[in-house]
Amino acid sequence: MKIIFPPKSLAAFTLVEMIVSIAIIALISTIFLANYRTGIRRSDLSMSTNVLAADVRLAQSYSLGLTKFNGVFPAGGWGVFFDLSYPDRYYIFADNYDVNCNSGADQTMNANDGANHGCNRDGQNELFRTVMLPASVRITGLQIADVNNGYLNPPQLAVTFVPPRPQTMICQVSGNGNQTAVSCPGNTNKATITLTNTQDNTTMQMYVNSLGLIDTSQ
Repeated sequence: MKIIFPPKSLAAFTLVEMIVSIAIIALISTIFLANYRTGIRRSDLSMSTNVLAADVRLAQSYSLGLTKFNGVFPAGGWGVFFDLSYPDRYYIFADNYDVNCNSGADQTMNANDGANHGCNRDGQNELFRTVMLPASVRITGLQIADVNNGYLNPPQLAVTFVPPRPQTMICQVSGNGNQTAVSCPGNTNKATITLTNTQDNTTMQMYVNSLGLIDTSQ
């Protein structure tokens, strides 16, 4: 007589195998989330640096295109102002007076316009736009390099495009109160603005040189 045995049932997971599987899934999920969050932070830094470069190009194009501000073309052109006291923002402004900084002599500017920028102005508002950075991104460095590779690290910096070419003016700013010293030396070669991701300390730089060329790098 032939005896037929029933097929063996599939073996079930043991408790140890289940624990190991859950641990592997949790580890993979943790790595994925960490990489995802890191990617978001890097994306914020990269996006902010590229937006900054675009805003500097915007000021340059406004000056080149004779764009008006409050119905009047600003004689001093358009520019972008940075202040390390406010590292979470920068300012796009119209300079209603010819800055005439190319002589290298110190100029004065009035802070009553709310943005603390420009040369040889009265107290009228010349602020076009305040640009706020993402919560994790801050401006942490301002540097001016001259043609002899000398460096300055001013607390405030203005990049202004003066018509009609437009001429690129890179000016160091210092002082407090309504009257602030502005110096735009004629031997300036390049300005560097450093942005930092405060969560992982990664940095990117935005450059603008005396010829008006604008670029970014890590």
